[in-house]
Amino acid sequence: MEKSRCLKSALRKSFFLLGLVIISFIASGSTRLNANDLAASLENFQRFTFQHGVGNLSLLYRPGEGLPLVLIPGTFGNASSWAETVSYLPADMPLILAEHRGAGESWPPDVNTSIEVLAQEILWLLSKVDVEHFYVGGHSLGGMISLEMGRVAPERVKAIISVEGWTFHLAEKRAFAGLKTITLTPELLQKRKERRARLEEKWGKERMNAFAKVWRKWDGREFLASTNLPILEIYGDRGREKPSLDALYIPERPNISVIWVADASHPIPAEKPIELAHIIQKYLKSQNEL
Repeated sequence: MEKSRCLKSALRKSFFLLGLVIISFIASGSTRLNANDLAASLENFQRFTFQHGVGNLSLLYRPGEGLPLVLIPGTFGNASSWAETVSYLPADMPLILAEHRGAGESWPPDVNTSIEVLAQEILWLLSKVDVEHFYVGGHSLGGMISLEMGRVAPERVKAIISVEGWTFHLAEKRAFAGLKTITLTPELLQKRKERRARLEEKWGKERMNAFAKVWRKWDGREFLASTNLPILEIYGDRGREKPSLDALYIPERPNISVIWVADASHPIPAEKPIELAHIIQKYLKSQNEL
């Protein structure tokens, strides 16, 4: 049974990697969307918000055929952080844009929370909209939450897509010397600066600084070393030589695929949404081919 499972994982990985040449060609010929198109990409989603604890938990849901893909934003993101990526995914793909506590309508944040708690809250939120089985992915903090969801609820998760979601907090420094935005254009850097200013007005600097440290308390090394769930790890190469998987604390296992996005840094959904969308689509297809 175990050998059969490993063989299927290896075959899925082979088919998936084979399709990336096509992805690169498609992405290179695409253009970015304007603000109106980005807003339109979320028009077919319905928002669900539920009271939980001292505040609310919220998500956007677009039903469709098959298991939904749940996408979770980074530390100070929200559902709209995925808007451009979503715009390049099939219109009939079932999607859930889940906002962890502190993101969007999931407010207020809890600065004393943990990845473990955030994952349990998303699982609770999905159950509230009667979604028991799903694919899950996330960016940065959201990627770590996705991995934690697979750890605590493997019977509900079919596959995990972690976009720059560190397995262990030392990976950022060990693999990339802390470089997060080295490949961003001046326009994207300016947008990040303006967004940070808006967030400081809502959060306050002290609360932002406290919440920004949550990810440092989580350790996913044991999970990656032992799980049989299919996992896709996506990282930007910073336009430099790729670090080793060891530096990223990612074990070489048949169920774990690693994809590098060329000339990209940490904020891949903002920097390379076209490439990211095609990678996600191809990976989910590979999970359904065997």
